[in-house]
Amino acid sequence: IAAMLLFALFLKMANGCTYSIVPFVNRQAIGSVSGIVGAGGNLGAMLVGFLFKSKEISYSTAFLYIGGG
Repeated sequence: IAAMLLFALFLKMANGCTYSIVPFVNRQAIGSVSGIVGAGGNLGAMLVGFLFKSKEISYSTAFLYIGGG
């Protein structure tokens, strides 16, 4: 359980790092850039879901793909 909590902590810190650079990309279009970053996160989550749902790919291979991406 402690390992999962540590993993979740680092995951949320990585998310925060991603969103913290949004204002520096284009200050006049903060909303648009935030939307693009958020959409990219949702797309990635959907693709990861398909990796784990696939019958041809094992869980260990799916984790390997996620780690390399």
